[in-house]
Amino acid sequence: MNKIKPTTQYRNTHGDLTFFIRANSTSKVTAIPFDFTCDRQKIVWAQESFLQLPFVLHQERDQPLLVTNAKAAKDFCVILKHICEYWQAHLPSKPLWNWSEKELTHFIQLKMLKTKIFEHHSSPIYSNQRFQDIAQVLNTSHKARLSGKASDGLSFPITARLKRLIMEPILSDLDLTFEEWLRGQSHPPVPPGIVAVILNRAITILESDETAVALSLYSAWRKERKYHDQWFANKCGQPDIIELINKTETSYTTIKDELQKNNVAHITKLPWDSKTKFRAFRKRLIGACINIIFIQTGHRSHEFRSTLSNDRRLKRDHLFVKQSLIKSLDGLKVYRPLPKLSTCAAETLWNLSFIDPNLNPVPLQHALHETGYAKMALLDDIPADAMNAFENLSLNKRLNAFYQSDVLPIMPEAHSVHPSLSTHQFRHSFAEFSLRRFDEDVHESLREHFVHKSEYSTQVYEHGKLNPAVQSMLERNYLYELIGKAAEGKLDARFWGPAFQRIKSLIDGIKFLHPNKPKEYYHTIIDDVERFAVFEWGFCVLFISSKREAKCHDTVTGLPEIDSLATVSRCSGCPHNMGNSIQKKNLVRAELAYSEIGKTHPIKAIAKLCTDMADQI
Repeated sequence: MNKIKPTTQYRNTHGDLTFFIRANSTSKVTAIPFDFTCDRQKIVWAQESFLQLPFVLHQERDQPLLVTNAKAAKDFCVILKHICEYWQAHLPSKPLWNWSEKELTHFIQLKMLKTKIFEHHSSPIYSNQRFQDIAQVLNTSHKARLSGKASDGLSFPITARLKRLIMEPILSDLDLTFEEWLRGQSHPPVPPGIVAVILNRAITILESDETAVALSLYSAWRKERKYHDQWFANKCGQPDIIELINKTETSYTTIKDELQKNNVAHITKLPWDSKTKFRAFRKRLIGACINIIFIQTGHRSHEFRSTLSNDRRLKRDHLFVKQSLIKSLDGLKVYRPLPKLSTCAAETLWNLSFIDPNLNPVPLQHALHETGYAKMALLDDIPADAMNAFENLSLNKRLNAFYQSDVLPIMPEAHSVHPSLSTHQFRHSFAEFSLRRFDEDVHESLREHFVHKSEYSTQVYEHGKLNPAVQSMLERNYLYELIGKAAEGKLDARFWGPAFQRIKSLIDGIKFLHPNKPKEYYHTIIDDVERFAVFEWGFCVLFISSKREAKCHDTVTGLPEIDSLATVSRCSGCPHNMGNSIQKKNLVRAELAYSEIGKTHPIKAIAKLCTDMADQI
């Protein structure tokens, strides 16, 4: 293949109809279109503004523009297109610098109104995030114009006051306050009752004999590569493969062994009497597995699609999968743990294939279960694109197909409450369930689980689900529950630590003084707790009466600074330390991530630093 010269491909000159970018975490070059319906001067302004946006790093001569996030670059290019085409249609000869607040208000209000309204997203107004994106572009160009880095831009910034003035008129028509709109969710969570039914139906299918038989067939085929054309009974009177096994003592031993291994040796015939019915069951099974994984993890769709079978590790009884975190870590691939049920669902998806998932990079979403791939495997002619994961639309179709086939028939009223599903809705459901269950300090746990860069990203999922007063009450209630379990000797060992020993001693004292009704006095323990914080390495139960003994105290004030000074080494020797359920998983995951970076990072100093950190963990 002849290589295209970089000078003809990646010049990125102002006025070009295409810019070429590359995310710093990958070698893939992406084309960003600037073929807007406007004059060249406005396209040049759009490109000047694009270069000033925070995700743009730099460009070397004749090389693609380096960015931190290719998806963000595409999204903001769309915003620039909206601005330029409105500008051309309504104010073609007026520079942005001369736009009035009234003209800006008309533009933003027009772009905040949806042109299409879907049943499951019935609001006619876009969310606050869309306004933020438009404002970021225009405020960036405003600053660039003042500093001489752009030829045009607004003469004034879009402030919080102006934002309210722009949005309140269209919100009032919907009987919405500005504050209510700010709290709104573009991806409403799936109600807990519906999630419970989805999980129930999905687990029933995942643990069924039908699933075990299907996995046995594929596993046996991968070992000996034959008999897939004999799986089903035919019109000539030939019985299905299991009926043949029961009639023959010597043949089909591999299939027989797999059925035995999966505890379905008692099955006397296939659960499906045709390929069509088997295909329908397989579709339901795939939908069940995908629903389980998204419900249990709350992962993003691109993280799901980047999960490959040859990037999984079993360590200390936990399965870790390597995922590309485009939004959080600019595409860096890191290992993340899967819950046991999701592990079972993921292994089912991978093993529902004619291609060996242990030898090939099989994605979770694939079509390798189709018989055509058996023929390709026999010829060792598997096309490269067979290993590509399907797009997000296909994932949402799978979720909804299962919802339609297995949930709505037994719960028809769910349709009026929540008519359809999407992968991102389960992300909000995960956050809502975590907040309701309150098994750990929710904010830090959610931020760690979702791998968010900023506090704001986590607050998006928490917002409106618990207010501070409720959260404080739940903390006290949770501590009360822990104290009750400690008193009964039922507290899990994951909570043991110096703070636990102190709580246990206080409980013994209360039982001695108030043997008949000790529970009524447990609040005296809680009243002496000033802070209840959580970190990757454990709980901190900071007692008021002994806070000067904290290892994280400030040298000037002598008071504890938990949020800024707490570390693994300090907390491990602190009297306020108390173990928690996420400590082990997080540290193991950190170890895997640092080990991987240490092995692969091109800068030796960083590689050594990461290796040292992994060794310390």
